[in-house]
Amino acid sequence: MLGRGAEWPRFLAAWNWATAFQYALVLLLSLLALPLPEPAQDLLSLFIIGYTLWLEWFVARLALHLPGLPATILVLLDLALSLCVTTLVVGLSYPG
Repeated sequence: MLGRGAEWPRFLAAWNWATAFQYALVLLLSLLALPLPEPAQDLLSLFIIGYTLWLEWFVARLALHLPGLPATILVLLDLALSLCVTTLVVGLSYPG
């Protein structure tokens, strides 16, 4: 729909590398947050979620050559799809 089919492989490669970096950073921050009080851990969790969404937006914008709003819509669609799949999997995992 966006007319960016040729850039899609570049986006997938960039997103895979960004995700690997993101997981390493989340692991490091999680370990550093263990001795912190719970409110600080919660704040750090919100930062990590925000950073993750920003990183996906940044990669989508650059790799797919999208303006800001279409990249935002793509990230929100991905987030909605992820939440739907997670809800479905959790629902199937815990019957009744």
